[in-house]
Amino acid sequence: MSIANAGEGSSLTLCSRDRRTAMRDETAAIAALVFAVNLIAIKYSREVRMYPFVIAAVVAQTWCFFRAYRRGGLAAYAGVAVFTALALAAHLTAILAFSGEGLWLAFLVARNRFNFSSTEVRRALMLMLALTAGVAMLAPFAPTVVGSAAHAADRGAIDWIKRPEPWAASTLFNKGTGSFAFPAMALLAAWGILHGWRRCGDAIVFALLWMWTPPLLLMLISYALRPAFVERYLVSSFVPFFLLVAIGIVELPKLSMRCGAVALVVALAIGHVAAWNRKPHDVQWREAARVAATNAVNGSTLGVAPGYAINVVRYYIGANSAVSIAHPVDSSGHDRASVAIIGEQGVASATASVLAREYPRVLATLRGVVVRGR
Repeated sequence: MSIANAGEGSSLTLCSRDRRTAMRDETAAIAALVFAVNLIAIKYSREVRMYPFVIAAVVAQTWCFFRAYRRGGLAAYAGVAVFTALALAAHLTAILAFSGEGLWLAFLVARNRFNFSSTEVRRALMLMLALTAGVAMLAPFAPTVVGSAAHAADRGAIDWIKRPEPWAASTLFNKGTGSFAFPAMALLAAWGILHGWRRCGDAIVFALLWMWTPPLLLMLISYALRPAFVERYLVSSFVPFFLLVAIGIVELPKLSMRCGAVALVVALAIGHVAAWNRKPHDVQWREAARVAATNAVNGSTLGVAPGYAINVVRYYIGANSAVSIAHPVDSSGHDRASVAIIGEQGVASATASVLAREYPRVLATLRGVVVRGR
């Protein structure tokens, strides 16, 4: 009798373990699908910029992070350090995502009452060391990077960022996923938190910290120091949101409900992408460069604002243009360019006003950019 009961118990344990594995894989697959069809991922994947790489590095670091937490191992800790360094090297705002990890590790240590003989606490401390090692890898480059960022800020490179509204942290996810898709996704995420807490409470706490710590930190910085709340600095925060949505779908009681929820979320997300695609969103730098080169004095230079758009204008001017070169133009009022190309984004309102006075003739008003002459 005891042998039969033991066998039955082992069978139930195995079934339970298989079910957990199946739910884990189903959650991962749904989260990947939701991420793939959402505009926030599609939009930045089309730009040749660092943000998709930041997302990839943060996700890879998180995979190593949880492998180290669950199993330990030198390779997993090394992966945390390396991918932390790679994400920070791509863009320093990746530190926002890792701040959530720091809070979660502090939560684990406090939950174990600082019992350093506990395996969980020891692994948490090792993960803190791995995060520190990842940051330390960039230490030799820190003075140059920080100095460059400070110089850019002093020259007004981020003066165009406006102070966010008090509710910006919550509306971030609405704007990123769409006004129709967001309510459905938010309800599913809330369902996942409520019904998945018993099965994967630690994972849900981690996801919530990963999702909310970066935007709330940027809100704090924006009000305490200077405005810095920009959507693209927070793209990795959408990953845990989509994970919570996936948990909510998996926690639905019936297969038909789960399939319907997946279909609804995907349809609403694709609808948001289709609506966004109906309107052009690119800046007409090519057309602006042609107008500017045509109206500029032979042998003169073109002024460009914001300064980071110089290479784009140089590319479209070409080597055979009568214009010698493009260069940054600012609000000093001492620029000698005969024509200025001024973008709508990335230029502070005060700088735009000064440039409008310095270059009063509007030569062309194009999508996202205006060409002005003296």
